[in-house]
Amino acid sequence: MARRVARSASPQVERGPAPKARTSRPATQSPGRSRLESHLRSLSKLQAHVRVEAEIGSGNCSVVLLGKDRSGQEVAVKAISLKAAKTLGTDEQRIWGEVQVMREVQHPNLAHLLDVMASWEPLPLVKAEPPFLCIIMEYLAHAEALSKRIREASLGPVERIVLQLASALARLHRSDIVHRDVWAENILIDRQDKVTLLDFGCAERLQKPATNNKLNLPYMSPESAAGRPHDVGDDAWALGLLITEMVTGRFMADRLGRVDMSGAEVPSRNILVAPNPFLHLHTPVALICHKLLQLRRQSV
Repeated sequence: MARRVARSASPQVERGPAPKARTSRPATQSPGRSRLESHLRSLSKLQAHVRVEAEIGSGNCSVVLLGKDRSGQEVAVKAISLKAAKTLGTDEQRIWGEVQVMREVQHPNLAHLLDVMASWEPLPLVKAEPPFLCIIMEYLAHAEALSKRIREASLGPVERIVLQLASALARLHRSDIVHRDVWAENILIDRQDKVTLLDFGCAERLQKPATNNKLNLPYMSPESAAGRPHDVGDDAWALGLLITEMVTGRFMADRLGRVDMSGAEVPSRNILVAPNPFLHLHTPVALICHKLLQLRRQSV
């Protein structure tokens, strides 16, 4: 199974109050029209409020665009093609669930939602067909993916990054939400080492059936791989793997040597095959992870 490499929006604008749910009456579902498509008809049209200027990134059924609103403020627009999502078998509940999570949960280290709009017309720079659900977010102009910092060995104190991520995840967990997609591509970090966790497309509610089982290997927890119900431990597992990446400078896929490994296949070799480039920091996190990675993992 191929490793999923979809990236999310980079949100920088002044934070305002959390956006409120629209009060307009949802459109009646017509024959042949999906429930989500019917709901889109109650949303404002993107073209009336945002001018698309460039592409930031792309995913399986979405494209992230840089735009400007009518005041000239830069925003990030995650445009999700309903047709592309249907072709890929993506559940509509999962698509709208991303919006609901962003509306419900606010935190300094979580991507900030500005608005939700629709586009019934083709979008510039986007090959997929309309209609589009458009998630409007703050744009972080001076932030970059955490993976880039790890690759360039240009990270600041690891503890500062971990504390911010742990705080953001704890906020989600208090709302009975599990992120389920914590990895370096979904985390932005700015020049002051402030981190922002992105992409709630895989998020699930605790005590409710999962809407998506296509998770990101090799960051899937053993419990998820075994088919057990999602839990906050899934995020703790992924955060732990991310810490090892930050302190060793090597990504999980590189250390395992493959990206199509099922959760039941655990390598028995020593996964630390190169010197730890961050060990000179002598921080507790770096030292602990270095010792753990020296252990030979046993097959299950």
